[in-house]
Amino acid sequence: MFWKKKKKETRANVEDASKKEKPLYLRIAEAVTNDGLPKDFELEPDEIADGIYFQPGARDGMMCFTVALRELDDEEKNKITKIIIKISEGNEVAVEESLCELFKERRMIECMDFVQDEILKNKARINIDNLLGIALYEVFTSANAECVKFGLLVLGMFKTGVDAQIREAIKTLALYEEFTLFCLFNMENWDNAEDEILDVAKKTESWGRVHAIKIIKGEHKWTRKWLITEGAYNSAHLSYTAYDCYVKGQLYDELGGFLSDEEFEGACTIMEGLLEEGPMDGISRVEEVCDFLRRFVSQYANRSIKLYQYELLLYIIDYLERAENENTEAEKVKKLCEEILHSDECVWVVKRAIKDGEGAGLAKELGLDFSEEYYNLLKSDCKKYSHLAAVLMENPENVDWVVSVFENAYGDLKGVSDPNAWAFDDDVITVVMCIQELKPHIGKGVSLLAKASSSTARQLRNMVLNVAEAWMETSGKSIAEIAPELYETFEEMLCNETVEDYKFRIQGILSNQIYIPEPLRIG
Repeated sequence: MFWKKKKKETRANVEDASKKEKPLYLRIAEAVTNDGLPKDFELEPDEIADGIYFQPGARDGMMCFTVALRELDDEEKNKITKIIIKISEGNEVAVEESLCELFKERRMIECMDFVQDEILKNKARINIDNLLGIALYEVFTSANAECVKFGLLVLGMFKTGVDAQIREAIKTLALYEEFTLFCLFNMENWDNAEDEILDVAKKTESWGRVHAIKIIKGEHKWTRKWLITEGAYNSAHLSYTAYDCYVKGQLYDELGGFLSDEEFEGACTIMEGLLEEGPMDGISRVEEVCDFLRRFVSQYANRSIKLYQYELLLYIIDYLERAENENTEAEKVKKLCEEILHSDECVWVVKRAIKDGEGAGLAKELGLDFSEEYYNLLKSDCKKYSHLAAVLMENPENVDWVVSVFENAYGDLKGVSDPNAWAFDDDVITVVMCIQELKPHIGKGVSLLAKASSSTARQLRNMVLNVAEAWMETSGKSIAEIAPELYETFEEMLCNETVEDYKFRIQGILSNQIYIPEPLRIG
């Protein structure tokens, strides 16, 4: 996950807070336990907008893997060059002020290559003692995260792992995932880098783990075992770690024998990440892919299989059917998957899962009809079982009934007090899940759409517009033709709307034109 709802107010002027705030290093060091940092520990939120902010390390992580870095302009390069030269004066405060000014517009990760180049280019003019002194000053005393990263980057250019105090500071900062990447630049040059980086990977769960697994080599047996059993899991996206765990954990070779249940669980996580082909390529990079998949599926024999592990076989079949070069080996793997899925054991697991509202997708693939069970579950608790609305609404005959369940359950859809804000309460998200399923059902659920159109929760109003635009595009008709009463709803909605993009979209709907807004930019 990249971002989440803000839990507390962002403090103003964080960039210039170094003189007033407690050093970030001390705040982290005071919170560290034997297991790492508490899960709820955080420094200042890195806010995007509307109370949404990046998780620690997420913005840098996205810049590393999914977003092209903006090049520095000449003015910015001159600023950095002046900072590098200023280092020779040994004035920590002056350097800190210059760095804070630079980092109001830029992040360290965008500048790091140029910073290193400038240090090397000007090494004859730079006093190394002053350079290291200022780097340590930023690491130990700065309250600005980007300044701390600057210090870590500079330290990473020297062999600082021999100094016990510096070493401990880097290990401590590495546990906070905003700093993990820059700490790893230092740690990868230490004598026992493999074990130190493995410890960081074990004690982080998001971007810190992603970066650690990118750097770790898998030299030791215990490292490879951990990469298979636990390494792939991370809360950013499985595709960031799956392929590295597959390669460095030597999973292909391990599948030649019988995996323990713990290893099989980990292998399933790796397989899930490989098949997702998300932000990073996965299964498409695997050589001898059919043989690898055959080895993996063969592990299903003689063990108790969980629902998600059966569902994983559907993804394997889907991948093989979409592969460009289908061959005899691929057909054998598909047949093996289908035999397992149609086994009595699999059907029993699905039937048991349905009682808890799970396994609907697999049940459909197996031709098992549990509509009555879905009805009863949704009626008993439409929030808990809201995902079943999509399954039931695949049949047009069920749409009115499902909509009535949601209307009866949610009399008030106001959501939040600020009409410009996104709401994150479960009620709003639950109704959004129902409304989005109305897109293929033209003219259905009008009363629920009307109720949602007056909500102060942006998600609901946005989804109402999405549905109306989908109806117009699919049918070629205007909203006035499709549902005259909904046309009146949009007229009223236009009078109250505060979000400019939504106003344009409503005007487009009223004039029978679909407005396409600018892409959302986050960051």
